[in-house]
Amino acid sequence: MLDFIDTAMRLSRMMTLAGREYEAEDELAALAAGYFDEWERDSLGNYIFRRRPANEGAAKLMIDAHFDAVGLMVYEITKEGNLKVVSVGGVDPKVLPAAEVTIHAQRELYGVIIAKPPHLTKPDERMKVTPIDELLIDTGYSKEELEGLGVRIGTSVTFGYSPERLKNNRAAGCAFDDKACVAAGLLAFDMMGDDRGEFDTYFVVSAQEETGMSGAEKAAFRIKPDLALVLDVGFASSPDSPEKNSVAPLGSGAVVSVSAATSASLTSRVMKICDRCGVKYTVSVEASGTGSNADEIPFVECGIDTVLLGIPLRSMHTESEVIDGADGEELAKLLVAVMKDTETEAAYHE
Repeated sequence: MLDFIDTAMRLSRMMTLAGREYEAEDELAALAAGYFDEWERDSLGNYIFRRRPANEGAAKLMIDAHFDAVGLMVYEITKEGNLKVVSVGGVDPKVLPAAEVTIHAQRELYGVIIAKPPHLTKPDERMKVTPIDELLIDTGYSKEELEGLGVRIGTSVTFGYSPERLKNNRAAGCAFDDKACVAAGLLAFDMMGDDRGEFDTYFVVSAQEETGMSGAEKAAFRIKPDLALVLDVGFASSPDSPEKNSVAPLGSGAVVSVSAATSASLTSRVMKICDRCGVKYTVSVEASGTGSNADEIPFVECGIDTVLLGIPLRSMHTESEVIDGADGEELAKLLVAVMKDTETEAAYHE
């Protein structure tokens, strides 16, 4: 069986800054080979994989997990050879000083975001967060050398930390938001084996969620599914996290979101499937909106019943996001249970 943590780490290493998802096409296609009957990449950068049903006329199920990651983009090369950047997606400036980064030029270049030593800071500076567009990346190269290596205005910059396994089937790395859910989706299709399930199933590895949630919406318009399962990471509890029911402990299984933005009936149906099939899960309350593709897909054409599922993730949008392999496996089990559920397919069959 596909190893969830290995797959998530393999996906993490792929360069998929929002808007540049196409750079990982060959790697993603190789990883997904054998699970689907056909696939394509649309003009927006969505990868749409289709698994045809055993029975013609089956209801269409869309499973979405976004592929893009947050990062940075060069807007200036200083005369000293340092790079100035702006954020692509929601990057927290507090985590950037001294961070390792990769500059994607003619070849990958190593860089470090400059951090002022505490010995040289004034008292009023110690609590100050430097805006991203005031930070500098040091590569060791001169301005002329950088330009000779293909660094330009608009060059992409991503976190440079390589994912690592932790103890107890956990891993730390960047872009597990949302590649951990892509890994769970692939694991589910691996677990299905030769079983086609009950649906005409589309697995969408979508683009540009981090910059406006536009990719999955367009894919849904193209597919016109009867129902959609959106997969995205949720917030894992940590010693400093608020105690609220939108936060789940690592190792607590899949996360099922309850929100006014998603389908109450489909969400209830999915929780019943969890109970019936022994899938470990927690419920997350995101009352007015989820901040995910599940906020956009329901409004495509005449409306699509949509539910948001996921796994807990700690330290979101940093170079050291942490996931638990057991959670990914439970999410995969839930996807398999839904794909095989005859009652759900019948409820959406025309």
